[in-house]
Amino acid sequence: MKRKCLVVGIILLFIGTAVVPSFGQNIETSSSASRGPWLYVGGSGPGNYTRIQDAIDNASDGDTIFVYSGVYYEHVVVNKTIDLIGEDKDTTVIDGGLIGVVIYVSSDGITISGFTVQNGDNGILLDSSSNNTIMGNNASNNDDGIYLFLSSNNSIMGNNASNNGYGIRLFSSNNNNTIMGNNASNNGYGIRLGPSSDNNHLYHNNIMSNTQNAIDLGRNIWDNGYPSGGSYWSDYTGIDADGDGIGDTPYNIPGGSNQDHYPFMEPNGWQPPLTFSISGGLGVSLKIENNGTINSVSVPYWIYVQGGILGSINITVNGIVDVPAGGTKTVWTGLLFGFGALTITAKVAYVEKTTKGTQLIIFTIVKK
Repeated sequence: MKRKCLVVGIILLFIGTAVVPSFGQNIETSSSASRGPWLYVGGSGPGNYTRIQDAIDNASDGDTIFVYSGVYYEHVVVNKTIDLIGEDKDTTVIDGGLIGVVIYVSSDGITISGFTVQNGDNGILLDSSSNNTIMGNNASNNDDGIYLFLSSNNSIMGNNASNNGYGIRLFSSNNNNTIMGNNASNNGYGIRLGPSSDNNHLYHNNIMSNTQNAIDLGRNIWDNGYPSGGSYWSDYTGIDADGDGIGDTPYNIPGGSNQDHYPFMEPNGWQPPLTFSISGGLGVSLKIENNGTINSVSVPYWIYVQGGILGSINITVNGIVDVPAGGTKTVWTGLLFGFGALTITAKVAYVEKTTKGTQLIIFTIVKK
């Protein structure tokens, strides 16, 4: 009689020292991208690269490059579909030495997050590229902080653009570029949309103390409807008679006839009090709670999970969710398979938390 083996895999994810199940109601699976191997720049690990460009040159599509804190004097060309992640946006610095493009993006499907990009002609330049995410970076002391040229369907979210000639600039860039949750301050122009830049969506930005806060020479949308609203403008002079935090008259965008119909009276006026927690189980769950009295619309979130033996667990999950007033929303990475220590980083509305965990795979073998 033949002997058969039934192999049952039980995956347990421990966050800290406690096991927390990820089962529950209101679980939403996000638009996740499970990436390939991770390459490391800086730090003290064996085989780590010393230059970001060397890591990119040796990467393949789908890889993630993690850059440890430090100052890197480089001009980086990103021409592969990768995730480029800095350890901390305030301490992971790419410096262009006052010339050239600091980060040049020429491919599609790229994520760049967690850097200070400074001292270049262009801080981050997207050239004829689409479906990229530029999130959670500082762009400062450049001619252009973040510049989109002939590019479409990109997400520019949660960045700080300050002390540039142009904080965020689009030229001939159309169709669903989303500019959301950014701070543009103390620039010559905070945000400039040049000719042939149409059908872009801009909202929930703090646009403050620029010589010219904005100019729009195209046809674009500058708010997300009511009550989600538009942006905060430091030179808005309207009033809020009904006390909903949104001005009663539109903000006129110089350069044409576009308007922010729902300008906020205070910076970050669109953000109700949100809290979030990370838990484990069959994957990583991110529970977002809205403790306010107003629905929170289009809340961006981001989950990085990395670790395991030989870096076998590498996943990036991101998206946008609506969280009702007084309610919760849970997003999930999906099943994770691997073994060993994990580092889990989560961001919600640009607030970041990091925790450690361990994943164990226990096999029960039943012979017949």
